[in-house]
Amino acid sequence: MRKDRVIYFILIMKFIFLDCSAQIKNDTSEVCKLIEKYRSILTDEIKKNNIVGLSIAVVDNDSIIWSEGFGSYDTIKNMKVSAETPFLIGSLTKLFTGIAVMQLQEKGLINIDSSFVKYVPEFKMKSIYGSINDITIRSMMTHHAGIPAIDANKFSKEPEHFTKLLDYINNDYATNPVNTIFRYSNSGVSLLGNLIENVSHDDYFEHIDEFILNPTGMKNSGFFTSTNQPPSCLLGYNENKQQFNELPIIDMPAGSLFSSATDMGKFMKAFISSGKTGNSKILTITSQKEMTKVQNHDVFYDLGFTMGLIGMVYYSKVGKTFSHESANLYHRGSIYIAPESGLGIVMLSNSATANKIFYYSEIILSELANIKGIKPNKPEFEIIRNPIHKEHNFIYENDDNLETLTLSEKDFDKYLGTYAASDLAYKIRMDGKKLVIDYGDYGKKYLLPLGNNEFVPADADTSLILNTKERYYFENYDNNTYLIRVYKNGYQEIWGTKIINEPINKIWLDRLGTYKVVNVTAYEKEFNLKIDHDLLILSFRPMKIINDNLAIVYGFGKVSGSALQFIKDEMGKEYLIYRGFKAIKK
Repeated sequence: MRKDRVIYFILIMKFIFLDCSAQIKNDTSEVCKLIEKYRSILTDEIKKNNIVGLSIAVVDNDSIIWSEGFGSYDTIKNMKVSAETPFLIGSLTKLFTGIAVMQLQEKGLINIDSSFVKYVPEFKMKSIYGSINDITIRSMMTHHAGIPAIDANKFSKEPEHFTKLLDYINNDYATNPVNTIFRYSNSGVSLLGNLIENVSHDDYFEHIDEFILNPTGMKNSGFFTSTNQPPSCLLGYNENKQQFNELPIIDMPAGSLFSSATDMGKFMKAFISSGKTGNSKILTITSQKEMTKVQNHDVFYDLGFTMGLIGMVYYSKVGKTFSHESANLYHRGSIYIAPESGLGIVMLSNSATANKIFYYSEIILSELANIKGIKPNKPEFEIIRNPIHKEHNFIYENDDNLETLTLSEKDFDKYLGTYAASDLAYKIRMDGKKLVIDYGDYGKKYLLPLGNNEFVPADADTSLILNTKERYYFENYDNNTYLIRVYKNGYQEIWGTKIINEPINKIWLDRLGTYKVVNVTAYEKEFNLKIDHDLLILSFRPMKIINDNLAIVYGFGKVSGSALQFIKDEMGKEYLIYRGFKAIKK
């Protein structure tokens, strides 16, 4: 009996650790070596980064070849994480909402290139950029619709129903013209929940259950609400491993699902197998290809950042990759799907520091693809970071011996002035014969010319140590001058917009001061309105004044374009309104 038990135990362990690669012909040993390698690496990284709990699932076409849990979901009760442990998946919820929208199009009930207001006529957001009728469902799915992000009452023990977000948005302004720039908006995706309910005549949550969760067999998945809080989802941990409770959010179609690694593996299998036979099909191959097609290749201000429908699309060693990351208060998640290669990986965690190790996802997929002998198809597009000036598509290698140029001061005149980003204002000026970014109290940085409108930053001290991992250049576009920052991996972002300071009238000057938030919120408690760099500043955000009661945030960051409004109630009392917050002057 003892021998039989040993044999039985060995067989069980073989099933757990070796069956992971059963669907990869002739590669069983190599795949399992890969899994053992990264099991060890992740175990070390979890300790190194103060991660309390983590789960992972890796998919190869119709098989989950690795699913496992690490650490704990309750350190006090010593409750261990398994592959079946549900965690909050945050913004990965957007993928489910997006799929539900595509399913409605497959049924002929909507057209994603039609105006959103056609299906949600109660949508009446204000705009200084033209008609909201130009906002399509597609633009909302790519975060190019200009829908403002509403932060007030975002997290609470008993949040309002997500459809109430429409009231906040209708009292707010569009952040940008349609299809001009990527601006991430939970609120915009949440509005797609309104669309799903209006068109399907179903409750949103029941609809996702019926058409996605149930067909894929996701039995450990659901929505985190005030009444549905699995213990492993309720508890989260900060960077010091301190335990806190998670809170439900108002924009549930954008970030309220919970799921396990195994369930997300089932989801990835279903997404990869779109268009094929089988019970797990959730999309046609046409819809899957549309979701994973680059939608914004010609949008200048995105500077090469490529979006599909809901998820980011880019090319790697496994071919076309469709990805998304997520963050709740403490839970974190990431998903990478390579539909053409048939590979996918998801990591879920209850720890705020878990995003530090998500880069291993792409590494694991790349090594798996190498084992399988996958040779990705040629990319369907060339990443052009700057579609106007291709010479600024920098990627740096071994630049430690750079030689800077000496230019006359007149060469710098066109760059000098005040610049504003979404979260700071600064001066570009001359410091002796050197061009410098002057951040005021936050220090300064020299820009040393390399030629061809290319600058390398240097520490603003006597040593002038070059930061060879970055470049800067200036770009003139649409009658504006921009300073653009470029990182070693080629990623570019608009670092500031050159502005002309305009006089601030007495109406706005009289409003300067501190404002106390009066609607319930777990975020901001107060705002400070002041003048700095001759600009109106709302709690460090530079504002462009539009009229006597409206200003918008400068720049191209996450909150850029957000509206600052002043309104009066029936009694004549004036309130500050910003991203859903309502505040009164102290």
